[in-house]
Amino acid sequence: MATEKTADGEHLLMVMHGEGVEATTKLVLGLTDAQRRELAPQVTVLVRAAARWWEDGNEFAEYLKTARKGPDGLTAAVAIAAAGTVIASKLPGVLRRIEVLNERAGWGLSHRDEPDGLTARLVKVLEARGLVGRPKLAADLAGRVRAGDVWSRAWFFHLALELARRCPGEPPTPAVFSLLWLTDPQRVLADVRARPAWSVLALRALAVRDAGRRLDHSGLRQALTQLATEGLIPRADLLDACIGALQTTDRKIDLHGLMLLHDEIAPTADEIAARTGQYLSLVAGAPANVATVAQQRLRALDEAGRLPGPVLAATTTAIMVRPDKGLFRGQLTWLRSAMKASAGREPLMLAMAAGLGHPDPALQKRVLDLLDPFLSDLTGPARAELALAAEALAPDLRARAAGRLGVEAPGPGFVAELPGPQPVAALVPITGPEETVEKLTVYEHQQNSWGQNEFRDMEVLLDALVRFSWSCPERLHEALQPLLSRLTWLPEGPPPRSYGHRSSHSEPDLGSIWDCVRSARARAERLEPELPGARSLEPALPRTRSLGPELLGTVFNPQLGAPEDRPARPVGSVKAEVILFRRISEAASGMWWAPVPVLLATPTTVDGVLEADELVRRLQLLEEAGCRPWPDDLGQAWLRVRPGDRGRVLEVVRRVAGPEAAERLIGLGSAGAKVRLENWFRPVDQPPYAYLYGREPQVPTMTSSPVVTLTPAPVLDLPEPWNHLWRLAMPGPVGYQRPCSWLTYWPTILPFDRDVMAAHLVREVPGLKRGGGDVLRAHAEVAGPIGPATLLLYGYGLDLPEAEDRAGTSEALITTIGRGELDPVAFGETLGRLVAGRNVKLNRVVETLRGVGQAGGWATLWPILAAALPLCLPRAQAEPLARFADLLALAVEAAQSCGATGEVPGLDDVAGRRSTSRVRAEARRLQAALSGARAS
Repeated sequence: MATEKTADGEHLLMVMHGEGVEATTKLVLGLTDAQRRELAPQVTVLVRAAARWWEDGNEFAEYLKTARKGPDGLTAAVAIAAAGTVIASKLPGVLRRIEVLNERAGWGLSHRDEPDGLTARLVKVLEARGLVGRPKLAADLAGRVRAGDVWSRAWFFHLALELARRCPGEPPTPAVFSLLWLTDPQRVLADVRARPAWSVLALRALAVRDAGRRLDHSGLRQALTQLATEGLIPRADLLDACIGALQTTDRKIDLHGLMLLHDEIAPTADEIAARTGQYLSLVAGAPANVATVAQQRLRALDEAGRLPGPVLAATTTAIMVRPDKGLFRGQLTWLRSAMKASAGREPLMLAMAAGLGHPDPALQKRVLDLLDPFLSDLTGPARAELALAAEALAPDLRARAAGRLGVEAPGPGFVAELPGPQPVAALVPITGPEETVEKLTVYEHQQNSWGQNEFRDMEVLLDALVRFSWSCPERLHEALQPLLSRLTWLPEGPPPRSYGHRSSHSEPDLGSIWDCVRSARARAERLEPELPGARSLEPALPRTRSLGPELLGTVFNPQLGAPEDRPARPVGSVKAEVILFRRISEAASGMWWAPVPVLLATPTTVDGVLEADELVRRLQLLEEAGCRPWPDDLGQAWLRVRPGDRGRVLEVVRRVAGPEAAERLIGLGSAGAKVRLENWFRPVDQPPYAYLYGREPQVPTMTSSPVVTLTPAPVLDLPEPWNHLWRLAMPGPVGYQRPCSWLTYWPTILPFDRDVMAAHLVREVPGLKRGGGDVLRAHAEVAGPIGPATLLLYGYGLDLPEAEDRAGTSEALITTIGRGELDPVAFGETLGRLVAGRNVKLNRVVETLRGVGQAGGWATLWPILAAALPLCLPRAQAEPLARFADLLALAVEAAQSCGATGEVPGLDDVAGRRSTSRVRAEARRLQAALSGARAS
């Protein structure tokens, strides 16, 4: 083969494509250093083209379409060519781009590469160049390994592993590389036995996320313990690494394997005694199952007489402040024997003082019972400290504790009161183009990171873009330049005029705010300015005769009552955020095609209300400028004006926008719907992809849950898509959990018909992973009346999965209670049905409602619970709901805090049961609280 041909990139490509991997390997091994340097740029271009094969104009993609992509295919030949030509410093990044598929398995290379496979050829080529044995190259390759490399780039991991094996000393320990290496037990055994310094890689891998999941494989645990037995991994280091991993993770999928490894290590009493601090940290901060194991190890050490007293006191304090009841009971059992010794008793009693504030009054009582025989031995300062801690007890236990501690019984404590109605803050507009750009920059960041978008930020941003594109387009364009330089994807020119053709039934493209930026840029750059108001957006907006008698149908669901009283079957129901989509698209088109000096619908206060006088002023500005209002902008402005003030706006609308626009507004103002709660029966969904796990399809079980139905009033000639606000489709199968970045906007679409918007939100909020608390806060701030849909929405809000979102539900309830808007009896009945139907989890409900009471809402919380309990108390000898005793304990706390008396229907039957259950005990406490008696 001629020298000049071997150094030619085209010839190399022909060999790779035509003759395959073996010929490419021979060709690369025969290159001189000069030829490698000459070919390196051309091979780098081929690698880049192979990595971006989908791009237009990529000639190399034509070869890839017909070539094999497996270990013997064209992409493997490209990897060999790169290994033989590219300089060492750039080699890891170049090889990282290459993807080689496994043609045998269809997914990726197996964990064990074949001796004569791609990895072996690459090592052979690198060895010929003198690059094998270089720790820096091996470390660079290991640092670029990714978690998905067990599939299409498994060869890359094996190459990094093989080069690391051929380097002296300790191996590279990047997290992902360590984790993939740990996956194969046989590989771990072989590598550590051949290279004892590689034990550090096993210890480093335990600290990586997902290592615990891999430890579920018994073979891997046995490999690690076997290496520890052989002395290749120090046993102390392995135990420390396992405990350290338990200290740094709370993922259930990881904890299980790590706990199994800890059990197989089986630490001795000496090892536990040397690590009491580490086990104490697990007791204090690890999940309950891990903390329980640590508690048991420390208890065994104490029973052997080897646990120092201060460590026992610290362990007690750490457990007493945790809400976990199993840990709490286990610690009290441990302390019964420890309290018999007189030495060190007082520090233990002071450590137990934190348990007097546990949320469960039954556990508070157990702490008092344990302390009682030894109270006489306390010193004065210790007695005073316990008396202070006793103030956190439930009211019926507080007097008992005060008597036993020798101090005066506490009087009625201070009960906080909820704040009354607060004045609504004004919505402050943006003052200049520079501030507009700042808001746009924040919006860009939130959009890219799926952040929360507040309606008030969007409203002032739209208002500013419309105002400044009218009054000072050149200044706005100049301020936008730094932002536009980043938005290289933004098309040139204004958006199209006819935006009404977009489907209202699809997910809205809320990125249309950038179309407004396009219009602002186009207005500043155009050569001949248009006459204001010369064009109108009216013809681009189709209207439909929606919600008329001809569209009223029936819903096929036998649980929804008589046919004549069933809700209308909606035709093409859409989500409420389409309203926002239409308004943003209208503003984007209108800023160029029909510019106006001001946006009409921008609220004047943060609760979404628009004052009638301000709307009249804005309409007059449009009239003076010779402009016609944008239809959706006018419709939203009309719905934000108080219904009693709309009459004096109508004449101005008729003069400025025309009689037809005024008639449309009259229809919008008279639209409404009857809101009702019905039982919806649906099958429980099968686990997704169950067939992949060998599960046979099962007959679906039926479950019921409350659902909101809307029966719209038949109003003719409502514009699209506003007509969809007063109707709902029947619920279908639950889809994927969608982000809630725009749900906070929905309540302000109909601020004076809050219950209708709650009917829409109740379909969305229960399925959210996070962000539901912000939605409920926004809903509580608007001014409309509360009805059954709102009560159901707040009931589901008590059960949101994230604690911060449940705190948002508490704030929403506090807001409505403070305003006097919430009917506690109606809300309690709704909550009782949800609890009885097992539609909410009681531990979440109790925690959220307690937050309302502690904020000063006990007086309202008691009637809520009094109305809920009769609907969910266990009947006859039926088993109570899980965590039902917690709900009864909350009712006791509420009744005692507000001095409630009376009876709860069905409570006597539960309290009179012959059992020792906590439900019976809490029912008796509630009876005593309602009768004014004190618990003994």
